[in-house]
Amino acid sequence: MSLLRRQVTRPDVLAAQGRELIDRSARAHRARWGAGSADRCELDESAGVLRWTFRDRVVEAPVQVLGRCSGTGSARDWVWGWADDSVPAPLRSASDAVRQWGLDHGHEWLTAGTVHGITPERVADLAALGFVVTRATGFYRAPQPTGHFYLTFGPVTVLDRSGVPQPLTVDLEPSDRSLQRSWPGATVRRRGA
Repeated sequence: MSLLRRQVTRPDVLAAQGRELIDRSARAHRARWGAGSADRCELDESAGVLRWTFRDRVVEAPVQVLGRCSGTGSARDWVWGWADDSVPAPLRSASDAVRQWGLDHGHEWLTAGTVHGITPERVADLAALGFVVTRATGFYRAPQPTGHFYLTFGPVTVLDRSGVPQPLTVDLEPSDRSLQRSWPGATVRRRGA
């Protein structure tokens, strides 16, 4: 058990696992409902959903804002969602969970509201760590005029032309057993089960 605990609380391990899960999630969402090929994508802050519009359907998922990165080169800044006044409070809970995880596990650098001079690689690490810690099932990097918002989303619902909602689950197959224990996402199934 001590080995598992050490793996679960190491940010570098969780970030690596998060990058893998983000890749798997992207492939699964692409295969299940066409993620990446929508005619339009919008963040509906008042409803708390990320919405993708296709010619024949609309896909929605509850959304959370992990953070925002703006700037270029070494002048990039990362602002956690919980520290960003432009993010509505209901969309901050995932980023607040990352902050709390940092406090609980002695990683104070995760509790600073803004990180100045951050590299693209470090931004990817923070987003991947957030994906794992919050047990998200989807990830979206939304462009903005001066950078990107980093969003996680939950279970997806497809509304076809008839308007009947069709909930979808996305199965992620963690590559090792410690990840299965540390990331019990909304739907994680072993292949063949």
